[in-house]
Amino acid sequence: MDKYSNIQRVKGTEEDQARLEAGMAQAGRDRYIKRTLKAVQGRDESNTAYGNRLVSKMTDRFSDAIRTWLEKSLRAAGRHHKAIPYLQQLEDRTTAYISLKVIMSSISAHTKLTSLALKIGEALSLEVEMSRLSEEEKVLYKGILSRANKRSQYSRKKYTAKYMAEQNGTPIHLWCKDISLLVGKVLLELCISELGIIEADIQVKNKTQEYIIKPTKECIEWITQCNAYHLDIAAIYEPMVVPPFPWQCPFVGGYITNQVAPITLVKTKNKQYLEKLANVEMPVVYEAVNKIQATPWRINVKLLDLLLNLANTDSELGGLPRASEIPVPEKPKDIDTNEEAKVAWKMEAAAVYQENIRLVSKRAALFLTLKCAEKYAKYEKIYFPYQLDFRGRVYPVTNGSLSPQGADYVKALLEFAEGEKLSSPEAVDWLAVHVANVWGIDKVSFEDRIAWTKKHSDMLCRIAENPYDNREWTEADKPFQAIAAALEWKGYIENGLNHVSHIAVALDGSCSGLQHLGMALRCEETGAAVNLTPADVPQDIYQRVIDKIYVKLEAIVGKDWKEHDYPKMMNIIDEKIEDIYNKNKRKYKLKKTLYEWRQLVKSDKRNSDGTLAKRSIPEQEAHDLYNTMLCAYAWLNYGYDREKGCMGRKLAKSAVMTFPYGSKEYGFKDQLLERVIKPAKIEAMKLNDIKDISASIWSRIWEDNSIVFKSASLLASLLYEAVCETVVKAAEGMEWLQKTAKVVAKKGEPISWKTPIGFLVEQNYWVYKEKRSETSFLGKEKVRFTFKVQGTSIDKQKQASSIAPNFVHSLDATHLMLVVVNANYIDNWALVHDSFGTLPSRTQELYNKIRTCFYELYTEHDVFNLLREQMLNYLKEEDKKKIKVTPRKGSLQPSLILKSSYCFG
Repeated sequence: MDKYSNIQRVKGTEEDQARLEAGMAQAGRDRYIKRTLKAVQGRDESNTAYGNRLVSKMTDRFSDAIRTWLEKSLRAAGRHHKAIPYLQQLEDRTTAYISLKVIMSSISAHTKLTSLALKIGEALSLEVEMSRLSEEEKVLYKGILSRANKRSQYSRKKYTAKYMAEQNGTPIHLWCKDISLLVGKVLLELCISELGIIEADIQVKNKTQEYIIKPTKECIEWITQCNAYHLDIAAIYEPMVVPPFPWQCPFVGGYITNQVAPITLVKTKNKQYLEKLANVEMPVVYEAVNKIQATPWRINVKLLDLLLNLANTDSELGGLPRASEIPVPEKPKDIDTNEEAKVAWKMEAAAVYQENIRLVSKRAALFLTLKCAEKYAKYEKIYFPYQLDFRGRVYPVTNGSLSPQGADYVKALLEFAEGEKLSSPEAVDWLAVHVANVWGIDKVSFEDRIAWTKKHSDMLCRIAENPYDNREWTEADKPFQAIAAALEWKGYIENGLNHVSHIAVALDGSCSGLQHLGMALRCEETGAAVNLTPADVPQDIYQRVIDKIYVKLEAIVGKDWKEHDYPKMMNIIDEKIEDIYNKNKRKYKLKKTLYEWRQLVKSDKRNSDGTLAKRSIPEQEAHDLYNTMLCAYAWLNYGYDREKGCMGRKLAKSAVMTFPYGSKEYGFKDQLLERVIKPAKIEAMKLNDIKDISASIWSRIWEDNSIVFKSASLLASLLYEAVCETVVKAAEGMEWLQKTAKVVAKKGEPISWKTPIGFLVEQNYWVYKEKRSETSFLGKEKVRFTFKVQGTSIDKQKQASSIAPNFVHSLDATHLMLVVVNANYIDNWALVHDSFGTLPSRTQELYNKIRTCFYELYTEHDVFNLLREQMLNYLKEEDKKKIKVTPRKGSLQPSLILKSSYCFG
């Protein structure tokens, strides 16, 4: 059913905007109240805003009170208090922290004193046992923590811990009820007498008197003030229906009333930094941001109707989250007698459970966006106020719901309000290029993309007419933007050059971080790989990197690996292990049989405490060979495309994209685990491939979690080597940045610099005054005083490690603003850092301006030397010698970018 396709739009007024801003503030307050009430009802107040602040504020005071009580009790004459030996089993801060968490969890519930005391004692008792397990049974301890962290309620955590320990033959010995009650009462008495946040009161119920614990009057007043503060800043930022107030200083701009919490030009809590910015001359920055936020948008009502209809189905078309939960697989009939079937079912059920949790958040985001789109669908024009981050990158204030920088379906919901006729064949060609791009046909020439779109014109028109029955769009790289593009193409087919287009044609950079580093350092290798130089077709750095890795993987397993199935490869590995065994049997006096030794080298040999045990030289050699060959074989089977005859580029994409922002082997490993292996295993479980005889080779290998981590480590190492080989100068540049930052950070001040357009970047990474409660069971949680309290010293390590990504981001932000300011005839902007979008009729101008501004940025400014000069100004004469000269430049000619067709687009 189409609800909005024929809606009559109205012009928004300032009165409308004032009313909407009042609604934003109220919506934020309602959300805060709803979450707080849910926490109160669920006895989870320790995780509310006021609960967290009170626990943080009181932990040290309570810790001191416990310590003082213990010292005083131990000095007292006569028999010591029975609670003393139990309180001595934990650190004072841990005891204080856990006790306060339990107290705050139900502070509004007026809980019986005995019940609350017992809960405190039980929580501390379990913490003592978990601490013991962490020393004596490390493997079991890690398993319990992994399971318990998936439970939200404390009672479930406790049950999980006890059950798993008993199943392992290691029962948990908790304090008896009397001791738990005794310890809990001591701590409640201390909390009442020393902190002043709770008090005991007599309550008469059924003619029986009992003590209850309730918050003091002062505590209630404090909670009220805390809630009032959060209610005041709880606005939900939405689009505007009139142009945002232009930025003229860092403190005034965006929304037109004071009903919502005011925003600042740069999103930061550091007022000193904002005051510095107020004294900085940066006209280009103000002009660019104001021009971007003056772009009038509107809701694409046809996409809104489509999304509303699909949102309540289980179709999952275009990657939308399904409406209902994924059903948990049925239990095997022999689950009580077949341990293997039981374990397999639990794995599948756990995977479904985790996926359903993710579905909840995905659906919440979808409906939040659709609700906002419905609210603003009636307006002729809507606008997005913009802010900067401390690097100068631009972001809509509304990020999180409706936003030009949102996910595929969010971008598809928006179109420019002020459309223009195509008017020229050139504009038609850019529209055709955009259509191909959103379908993923973006690794071929512009001519081939235009040809692809024209060839598929009939299909595109069918999709535009009825996307429900014509579902080819689901195969597109950006499915919902593909539908929006199809609607535009159909408009062109019907109306020719008179078609009024409202779509944003996006021109994306080719791994822009490396583009900036490559041009700044004149690196020919990097420049060629990321399209800074002319080429007949777009160059693909991701494919270059993965091709190098394929050669190395093939060298590990042998060039004929494609001819071997899994059993054959295992036989080859066994033969190689046998060769190592025979070669070293006499020399190392190997006593085990070949079979026993082979099983030994294939397993993870561990000490009693769970740490890896030391192996003999031949044993280690065979162990490494087994793991390396198996992991390489898994990656080849996962990533090799037999039709194309090469490895898939996506395996390298995340690593290459994040490399210029400081990511290295460790980061690559995490990316592979989270973005590749984990989703792949979940998908395999959904299809029940793992249990099937025809299960994919990689999924069978990755059933073993130890092999999973080793697989990620192997490919991460190869990725780092291949990237460094491909972008030599970029790697040198990042190393220079980090070494320079280490020298400057020793001065003890935040590192800052001005970009070529005058924007002041300041790395405000400070060592915060924070305390940790080292709790084994509740998790390692940081406890901070009320808010983060900035210390007096900077975080030198973070100053150094963060400069590479921050420097590169400040450069792409500079380039973006230069393009916006210099493109005089463009009034419609769709921007995402290194992606530039405008109407098809203006795309050629934008395309030219992007390249011209990039060329001028790096011919008029030596950004590395500019940074070095600013860093030298921080230092005393004796320290200036420690700053090395900038990396030697290569021979890349900057003017080549003016002739490069594919640097952006």
